[in-house]
This record gives sequence, C-alpha cells and structure tokens, in this order.
Amino acid sequence: MARKAGDLHLPNSTAFADLLNSSISSASLRGCHRVHACLLKTRFSSEPFILNRLIDAYAKCGSPSDALRMFDRMPLRNVFTHNAVLRAFSASGLLDQAERLILTMPHATSAPGTPSSPLTRSAAALTPRWATSRGCARSLSS
Repeated sequence: MARKAGDLHLPNSTAFADLLNSSISSASLRGCHRVHACLLKTRFSSEPFILNRLIDAYAKCGSPSDALRMFDRMPLRNVFTHNAVLRAFSASGLLDQAERLILTMPHATSAPGTPSSPLTRSAAALTPRWATSRGCARSLSS
C-alpha cells in the first residue's frame, strides 16, 4: 500500500519487494534495473531488507555481477546479504568468486573457515567443491 503525499503516491518497502518478486517471476533483469533506479530515489535506498532482496533478484535473474556490485556498495551487510551473493555465484558456477567471498565472511561463533562455523556450513552447502577442498564434507554430513 502506498502513502499519499498530495497527489503523489509514495511506495513503501512492500511495494518494492512485490516489484522485485515480479521481476524474479518473469526473469526480467530489465525489471530489476528499473526497480533499482526507482529505489535510488527513495528513502528505501539504504534499507537492508530491500537491498538484500535486490541482490537476490539480480542473482535469480542471472546477473551475479549486478548482485556483487550491490553487495560492494552496501554499508551494512548481514548473513542474508552474504548468502544472497553466494547463491548468485553458485548458481552461475562462479565457485572461485564464492570461495573468495567465503574467506572474507564474518564468522559469528568460531574461527573463519572452520567446519563448525554456521556461515561456513551455509557456504559449504552452496559450494560443495569448496567444502570438499576444505575438508568440511565429512563434518557437514554428520
């Protein structure tokens, strides 16, 4: 639902999420670019939920480069941000880029790159080659 300011209807974050869902459903990279351009003109241009959704939309529309560009520009990143970019890389077969990102990810409860780290487990599930090369495969299956 949009709020009204005079004769201008101002979108809320749900409207942007719906537009991105529509772009994903139709696999429209052009739609993602249009939503992104509109988003830049609003107060939602720095909202993590919407930016994470935009990264996810770029990934699902086959543009890992746009997903990474958004990721690089985000001042605040969270586990959803990292996972969205990892999915973009993994879906595009860009496992070396996924590995570089994994190695720079913050790890909440254990040393970076250890099989018990929640983010490492998530990343390993997305990039099995990385998990196998790091000896994570056995610990992930147990």
